[in-house]
Amino acid sequence: MEMAAMRNRVLAGVIFCFVLPLANADPGMAKTVSHPQQAAAYRTLDPQTAARLVSDYYNRNGVWARVFEIKHINRLRIQRYGKRRAVVHAEYSYMPLSQHIGKAGSDRRNFTLIKRTSGHWTVISMGGYMSGDLSR
Repeated sequence: MEMAAMRNRVLAGVIFCFVLPLANADPGMAKTVSHPQQAAAYRTLDPQTAARLVSDYYNRNGVWARVFEIKHINRLRIQRYGKRRAVVHAEYSYMPLSQHIGKAGSDRRNFTLIKRTSGHWTVISMGGYMSGDLSR
């Protein structure tokens, strides 16, 4: 295969991977944090499910995974965008996993969720520090 054609094919694949989750064409591509034994619980997006998904994502996949973990979710707000997309705004307390890392604290972040074709809700992204909006 010619080098330019191969580069264009690779670039198209990269763009395809990043655009699809945003366009919601195949939500199954997003990283899931649900476990088989908990799968049935993730079909409805109630406050308890949202809190579990947010905690799982933060603790396992977020920017602070394996450094800090959510200790307690104090408040949350679910903002729906149609049947398959939601943003969860969460205010939580976190604690370091090691005494040598840092101090416990609190934060407010937003988490974007999609409903996969299997019917399970999945967190696909986490907003930055203090990005959560609990005012409504």
